[in-house]
Amino acid sequence: MSKGWVLNASPIITLAKVGHLNLLVALAPDLCIPQAVFREITAGPEDDPGRRALESGWGKRLAKFYIRPEVLGWSLGAGESEVLSIALEKSGWMAVIDDATARACARSLGVPFIGTLGVVLRAKRRGLVASATKIIRELRDYSDPSQDSRGRKGRRQTGRVSAWSPETQALIDHPRIVPYLIELLGPAFRLDHDYCIFMVPGAACGNLHGAPGGHRGSQRKYLFLEGEMLNGLSVVTFFLADAKAGDGGFACIPGSHKTNFGQCVPPEVRRFERVPDYMVQPEVEAGDALIFTEALMHGTMPWKARHERRAFLYKYAPGNLAFSNHFYNAEDYTDPSDQLRRILTPPSAGRRPPVVQLASEE
Repeated sequence: MSKGWVLNASPIITLAKVGHLNLLVALAPDLCIPQAVFREITAGPEDDPGRRALESGWGKRLAKFYIRPEVLGWSLGAGESEVLSIALEKSGWMAVIDDATARACARSLGVPFIGTLGVVLRAKRRGLVASATKIIRELRDYSDPSQDSRGRKGRRQTGRVSAWSPETQALIDHPRIVPYLIELLGPAFRLDHDYCIFMVPGAACGNLHGAPGGHRGSQRKYLFLEGEMLNGLSVVTFFLADAKAGDGGFACIPGSHKTNFGQCVPPEVRRFERVPDYMVQPEVEAGDALIFTEALMHGTMPWKARHERRAFLYKYAPGNLAFSNHFYNAEDYTDPSDQLRRILTPPSAGRRPPVVQLASEE
């Protein structure tokens, strides 16, 4: 258990806006706010709830803190830099940060961290809120709901959902999924990266992509040799919302993982401007999982259902292959098992142990 939390601006601002700033006080043994974070928030609009809270005395404000050299090299903002420097200095303290680069820095330096969504999920587990889903929806409304980082309207995407909670962590080596991963990727498979996709009704799509790749797309492969399927990067999509026929969302061209002519698919089909009879949008229910290889031509059709689309995508690879250059650290997870540690191990080819071990091998 951490001794206290060092707060960055984003969690304070967003939780204050949705009326749940109290969760930070309820969950943390102690709280502190770096000087740079205080300045950033109090320089905001006069009616901002986070600014009003700090100016009324909420939270313990720290004096200016010198940035640690190992943090300085990451070129972070002033607030993130002070948060991580303080967390490094105060052994056992946790950084509360949302910025992706700051989280990568924390991971590399061994600084424990949690984000705003993690705070909400932890509050739900402690029984402090009735519905985490309601708060998360409110938080998204106060971020930038209009588009994702690529400018796609009505779509939000964020990484490392596997570290959000014990439930999302358990999906990494779900006992119903692991046998399929062994069959498709070999006994020493690894988790390469993971993220979520949320789409509001009418949200923009992601074009059709995939098909076996050459040197630039070498992670997209499918071979069948001597009775074995040999796949590259492969995906397990966990659906948190139904998708009926015509709702949109995940779509693919069945059998295209074997093609040599993926580049011949017409541009209007790739953009979903025309949906031919050889394209399929599978019907799924909340709780379903869908497994496919990245060599399959697939994409995200415009979302037409009345409810929000929610999906978690966990992407796995053979033990000797990597797509992402940001590797996992098992210490970011809660009481990781030996099996989980093997799945999170960076890529390697030689003497890599199988994920699932017999009792005699442990």
